[in-house]
Amino acid sequence: MKLQSIRLTEDQVQGLQWEVIERTEDYIRSRAVFGMKPDGTPVYAYQTAPVGSKEYLESLQQERNDNEGRRWSEGMGSDANGNLPMVKVASIPMNIWARDLAPRAADQDYKKWWLDREENAPFRVRKGKL
Repeated sequence: MKLQSIRLTEDQVQGLQWEVIERTEDYIRSRAVFGMKPDGTPVYAYQTAPVGSKEYLESLQQERNDNEGRRWSEGMGSDANGNLPMVKVASIPMNIWARDLAPRAADQDYKKWWLDREENAPFRVRKGKL
């Protein structure tokens, strides 16, 4: 018997109670009861979320710790009355960027919202909100 696969929207999975069923260094796989078949068998929704390597996430944590208490622009050119260049706020693995951010790359508000979400905090290099 082949499993049927359908793509669910964010609204459809809102409020589901997810349980982690598998965790590796590369991804976390979770499932939630999405509905019931007529015979009472549960229908599950599955999601697979890639994660960075342990060393990569640890390096970002160290960068967050190093940046604590520093101004956003410290050492970025404005200290010498220069123009303020772009300031690094996060380091996002390409697989996550391609999945979550690339489709809406021009939407600055979406990127800010995405980076401020708790589950994306490990990719930030500064604590707090943007």
